[in-house]
Amino acid sequence: LADGESVSVSREEDPERPGCGEKVLVLARFDGRGGVTRTATKVISIGAVLSIAAAVDNYDLSFTTGGDAPWFGQSEVSYDGTDAARSGAIGNGESSWMETTVNGPGTLTFRYYVRSEAKYDFFRFLHQGNEIHKMSGVTNGWNQYSITVPSGSHTFRWQYDKDGSLSRDLDSAFVDEVRWTQAKMPSRLAISGSRTMTAG
Repeated sequence: LADGESVSVSREEDPERPGCGEKVLVLARFDGRGGVTRTATKVISIGAVLSIAAAVDNYDLSFTTGGDAPWFGQSEVSYDGTDAARSGAIGNGESSWMETTVNGPGTLTFRYYVRSEAKYDFFRFLHQGNEIHKMSGVTNGWNQYSITVPSGSHTFRWQYDKDGSLSRDLDSAFVDEVRWTQAKMPSRLAISGSRTMTAG
């Protein structure tokens, strides 16, 4: 610091993400008579790496991630204006996935956004290892997907796959606002706006 300058520091913690938040630094320059001639403010993000659970706004489910690069939480692209999960940075012929397991019956809903090489690089949604939805190219904003799940244990995977060459746009898939609503009844796996299939 130069003569006549001082720095004040304050910290604002995010109540929904312990250990995370912002540190605000304010630099002030004084004129020697008690007046302030210049101020500057810098905001620094602090805290732990954004978890998948925090990014998709669901701390009740357990998420795992893998493949050639893991999915991760980020705040640059999101549906809710805060944060979302993004597929890992992968190369040609590689894959990145995250998954969760639920105990039905209930309904699983999420938002997704894709920006990829059309017809070659795909965002896929899988149930028990079987593909039930896919998207390629650039989606028109954020889409919502919902699936009604019968009783029993069911594993769902969000996956981004690249073919053997080229990359386009952000070359990623994003997932936000994963919601699991427990129910009492359904005995069949009904995909919203698509088909119905009996769970194995």
